[in-house]
Amino acid sequence: MKARTVAGLGVVALSMSLAAALSVSLRDGAGAVDRASGMVLPGLADRMDRVAVIRVEDARRRITLRRRDGAWAIEQRDGFVADPGRVRDLALSLSRLEKLEPRTRDPRNHARLHLRDVRDAASKARRITLADADGRSVAALLVGKPAPALGPDALFVRQPDEARCWLASGRLEAAPRAIDWIAPRILTLDPGAVRRLVIRHPDGEIVGLSRPAPGTPMRLADPPPGRTEGPADVLDAPAQALGGLSLDDVRRADRIPFDPDRTLRLAAETFAGTLVRLSLTRHDGGDWVRLSVVGAGGDPEAHLARAAARADGWLFRLSPATAQRFRVRRHDLTAPGAILGAGDEPG
Repeated sequence: MKARTVAGLGVVALSMSLAAALSVSLRDGAGAVDRASGMVLPGLADRMDRVAVIRVEDARRRITLRRRDGAWAIEQRDGFVADPGRVRDLALSLSRLEKLEPRTRDPRNHARLHLRDVRDAASKARRITLADADGRSVAALLVGKPAPALGPDALFVRQPDEARCWLASGRLEAAPRAIDWIAPRILTLDPGAVRRLVIRHPDGEIVGLSRPAPGTPMRLADPPPGRTEGPADVLDAPAQALGGLSLDDVRRADRIPFDPDRTLRLAAETFAGTLVRLSLTRHDGGDWVRLSVVGAGGDPEAHLARAAARADGWLFRLSPATAQRFRVRRHDLTAPGAILGAGDEPG
């Protein structure tokens, strides 16, 4: 056998022995108790009605949800309501988290499983705390790194007041970021149902688009001299962006000023007569939008009315790509050629 081959086998053998030694140390005597049964947080389902505060944090960030009037308000986002589905998923995941095997109880090994206390700046753990209205703990858990090699939903966990770590089975998607607790869709609207759309830029330029019937291509009003309409997908881009409007962040409406001289305004009218209005401005490097909906005769379409109610009193940050679709100019929607297209501005 060649010396290089022997050396290679030696490296493999050494790596395997080190891995085995690490596994034994992290099991911390688990061989005597190969497997464990039971829930990580026994009885939690019966105590859930006491939970009034949910806190998710790591070494750098924290998100706090507080139950108010039957909803969960995000403290770090001025009390904007969290997505109830995501809160429900967390509650179910915690109550169903099941122990698989006991692991280390040596604090020196906690870091290897990403289970060091989050007060340590080097911690990679997430801490989930459930408390009642008076701040008393209902349950708390440190969530460490996943262990896919040990099971499809396997992960390491530890209760903060215990040294013992556990290999557990369950899905815990909770993260200490506000956007992860907010339903991102602001508005759901069929772009083909937009009859007319007008964009007013702060410098006075007006971009007018319209379609003669639902689902037909948009047409540009008054293309610049010597230019013709661009492709259909380019002309439809603002309506497409409006139809799937999603947020990247949220703030209370009084937190960000809207200077009229720096604010873009968009008005879109549907074939049903509902008027959707957006005001878009830049603040601290982000694109923020204010939304309002007015129905024909005062009653907007039901799904748009729900969007308006959710948006009332709030501003939403858009992705740069979405904001750019609204900042389109007439020149951007055209190509060199003959002048084509005409249309009216929605009232």
